[in-house]
Amino acid sequence: MKYIGLLLMVFFLPLSCSTQQDCCAQVAGNDTLFEFSLVNENQEDLFDGVTQNSYDPKTIKLYNLIDGKETLIHNPNSDSPNGYLIFERDELHRIRPFFDESNLTSKGIVEWSPTNKDTLSLTMVQQSERVKRLVMIKYNGETVWDETVSTNINDRYFQIVK
Repeated sequence: MKYIGLLLMVFFLPLSCSTQQDCCAQVAGNDTLFEFSLVNENQEDLFDGVTQNSYDPKTIKLYNLIDGKETLIHNPNSDSPNGYLIFERDELHRIRPFFDESNLTSKGIVEWSPTNKDTLSLTMVQQSERVKRLVMIKYNGETVWDETVSTNINDRYFQIVK
């Protein structure tokens, strides 16, 4: 008997969302995650410590750029205290930065070393009352990901050659 009730719930729950209504409007959270990898001209992973001239994840700093002011991202109680995660996927390391998302446009700086900095600009749209969606990413002023031309809008990933 328990299984019949569970089966009915699983069947009817998706049907409760009408096509005329945003069924996810009450779900808190944003759709703004993105990630990228860094490779050299030989396509070698620059987050891999064995690659010559690779970047040490412990020395990377992220800054929010708000009204021309750089603010170091440092949240010691967070799972990502320095504002980013580095992980391996598809045989390459990727970085997933977390910048300020309080506005529909956001700018940040990635400091690879004291003499090597890059900028990221994010453009978002208000998906619903509580959810923003990332639609464009610029790296040093150049568009590197755009929802309107992406073949996979759910995978906000790009690769940078340094």
